Amino acid sequence: MAKVSVIVPVFNEENYISKLLNSFLLQTFKDFEVLIYDGGCTDNTIPIVKKYSAKLNIRIFNNPKQKHVFAFNKGIKDATGIYIVILSGHSFIDKDFLKKGLESLKNSEISGVGGVHFHKDMNFFSKISSIILSSALSGGSGSRYSILKKRFASTIVYGMYRRKVLLSNKFDTSFVTGQDLELNLRLCKKGNKLLFNPLIKSFYYSRSSLFKFSNQMFRYGFARGHLIRKGYFGFTWLVPLIFDLYLLGLVFFNGIYLWILYLYLIIVGLDTIRSIFKNGVIGVFNILIMPVHIILGIGLLCGLIK
Repeated sequence: MAKVSVIVPVFNEENYISKLLNSFLLQTFKDFEVLIYDGGCTDNTIPIVKKYSAKLNIRIFNNPKQKHVFAFNKGIKDATGIYIVILSGHSFIDKDFLKKGLESLKNSEISGVGGVHFHKDMNFFSKISSIILSSALSGGSGSRYSILKKRFASTIVYGMYRRKVLLSNKFDTSFVTGQDLELNLRLCKKGNKLLFNPLIKSFYYSRSSLFKFSNQMFRYGFARGHLIRKGYFGFTWLVPLIFDLYLLGLVFFNGIYLWILYLYLIIVGLDTIRSIFKNGVIGVFNILIMPVHIILGIGLLCGLIK
C-alpha cells in the first residue's frame, strides 16, 4: 500500500509520457503508486509505460469511456494511497512535487494543495499559446501568473487531495472539460480549504497547433457556461461573452460606445507590451488574446444554452 496514488488518464501520449514517467523516477519522495488509465491508445503509449514497470509501482487500467473524468473517479476507487494526485499525460512534475505536497497537507485543515503551473513548448505555435495563457487577460488559472506566495485558493492545478475527501466528493461526470475546477469550487463551497503553494511546481505541454488551441479555448468557455448552469459564478467568466455581444452591437449599431473598444484595445496593448518585455519580440503575439476572447465567449454561450 502506497502513501500517495497518482492518477494519470492517457490517450495517445507517446510523445510526452516518458517525460512524465522520468519525473516520477526523480521524485525525492518515493512511497507512491502510479495508476495509468488507458483511454484506448492506438500508439506506443502503453508499451512505453510498461517499460517503466520495473522501476515504478505502476498499475494499468482500461478507461473504455475515454474521458478523463471517468478515469479520475475510477482512480479514486482503485487507489490505495491516503493522498491522491491528479495529473495529465501531457504533464510532468518537479522532483519535490510530492514531498512539498505532503508537507503542506500536514495541516489537517487543508483538503487539497496545488502549486505553480508552467507551460512547456513543443514548437513555435505552442510557444505562442503559452504566451497567451500566461496573461491574466486569458482568464486562465491564477497559478500561471499570480503573485507567488502561499495562500488559500478557490481552485488548484494538478492538486494533491486527501483521498477520504474525494471518496465523498467525486468528479462531476457531466463535465468533459473543467471537471477539476468544478470539483475545487464544490469543495470550497462545502467548507474545505485548498492551498496554493508556489514551491510545488508542475509543467504542461501547450497545444501545438491552431486547431488544438482554438478547441481548447472553446472547451474552456463551454465549461464556464456549464458551471454557471450548475450554480457557480465568476464575473470574469462573462467578460468574453460581453465582449462578443458588444462586437455584434458595433455591427448593427455603427459607432455605439466606441470608447469601450478603445479602452479594450489600450488594455490589450499594455498587456502585450508587458509580454514583449517578458518574452522578447515573440511576446507581440499576445495581441492574439483578442480572437481568444471571441472563442471563449462563443464557448461560454454554448455552455449556457446546451
